[in-house]
Amino acid sequence: MINVNKEEFLNIAKDYDAYDLLREDLIACSRLVLKESKKLIFGLNRNSDVNLDDIKKSFDSMNSVVAKNDILLSEGSYSIAVQEYVEAVVYYYVVRERRVPSKVELNVPDELYMLGICDLAGELTRYAVNSSISGQYDVAVEMRDFLSDLYSILLEFNPRNGNLRKKIDGVKWELRKIEDLILSNKKN
Repeated sequence: MINVNKEEFLNIAKDYDAYDLLREDLIACSRLVLKESKKLIFGLNRNSDVNLDDIKKSFDSMNSVVAKNDILLSEGSYSIAVQEYVEAVVYYYVVRERRVPSKVELNVPDELYMLGICDLAGELTRYAVNSSISGQYDVAVEMRDFLSDLYSILLEFNPRNGNLRKKIDGVKWELRKIEDLILSNKKN
């Protein structure tokens, strides 16, 4: 008869159950980070009075869940939430303080920081368009200059995966949109 250590298998089953519970907590927290990211960006686009308290609280809550099991770092819900967090918070700092906070300041992994930074390009295009509509054409030029500098830095990367490569290409297309906007403003 082959002996099986039933207790070991039961302990493994308990570990799976514990992981599933943590994963569910992570998914709930990541949804909140996504919601707060959207609210922050929407508020900035409407020039509303916004602050970072709610999004930082949600982000910290999500990270406290991830700290309980490092395997959660590879969950898709975590990755997406961090990228959205980076996009929203960096957008806030670009619009309000004209600076880009570092990955250390935001306490995020390198790759997710870069993916979030690339996503920022779309919001900056929207910001340039909205500013131009209200007659602030200099903002479009400022965003074009920033995206041009960012894109030249991103060209130094040799992306290991398809996501970063695609998002770097997205920065190039957003830069072109702003350039077209500036050209159309000059014609008028």
